[in-house]
Amino acid sequence: MNLVIDQGNTRTKYAYYQNGVIVSHGVLLNEVIRDFNPLLNGQAPDKAIICSVKNDDELKLVVMPVCKETIVFNSGTPVPIQINYLTPETLGLDRVAAAVGAHSLSGRNACLAIDAGTALTFELIDEHGTYLGGRISPGLQMRFNALSYFTDKLPVAEATPNTPYFGNTTLSSIEAGVVLGIISEIEGAIDCYSSLFKNLKVYLTGGDALYFEKKIKRCIFADLNLVLCGLNRIIEYNAD
Repeated sequence: MNLVIDQGNTRTKYAYYQNGVIVSHGVLLNEVIRDFNPLLNGQAPDKAIICSVKNDDELKLVVMPVCKETIVFNSGTPVPIQINYLTPETLGLDRVAAAVGAHSLSGRNACLAIDAGTALTFELIDEHGTYLGGRISPGLQMRFNALSYFTDKLPVAEATPNTPYFGNTTLSSIEAGVVLGIISEIEGAIDCYSSLFKNLKVYLTGGDALYFEKKIKRCIFADLNLVLCGLNRIIEYNAD
C-alpha cells in the first residue's frame, strides 16, 4: 500500500493506493497536520511520497517514522518522463506530478494537464513522454481579487453557475470577463496544442475543475486526483 501526499500552502491532500487504485483519501488543513495518522486501519503503508510547497519538517516527522519507505519529492527525484525544461530546479513539483499523472493515463498519446487552482497551469507532454513545458496564469479567484485590489471602485465578484455572455451590472460584467476569459484561454490552448499533436489527450484538475468542466466545449477528462495519481506513479517508478 502506498501513501501519497500533496501539501499546498493551506491544505494537504492525501490518498492511499492499493495496486494502483485509491482505497481512501482526504484533505487536511495544514494547521492540524500534526494530528494526521498515516496508518490506514492500523496498517502502515509500504511506501510514501511527500510533495510539499512548504519548507517545514512537520509533515515528515508525522509520516516518516510510520511508513517503511518515504520519498521526499524534489527536483532530483527520478520520474517516468523526460523533463525538457531549462530551469528544472524552478519547476513546481505539483506541475511535474500533474504531468506524470496525465502521461500515465494517456497511453502513448501526447497529453495536456490543466490545473485550474490558485493559478491556472498547463503542462504539455509529447507522445514520447517528454515534458515540453507549459503556461502559468492567474486562477479564477486570483483574477477576481486582482480586479478589486488594483482598482479603487471595482468590487470582488464571484463565479455563478450561469455566467452571462455579457454583463448588465458591474458584478456580472466582471464575472463574464473573468470566467469567459478563462474558458477562452483553456479552449485556445487546447486548440493550439491539438494542431501540433495528433490525438492529444486533455486532463483537467484543480479546485475549479468541476466548475469549468461543464463550460468547456472541448473533449477533456476531469480528474481531481491527477496530481495524486502522478505521485503514486512516481513511487512505482522508483520501486522498479
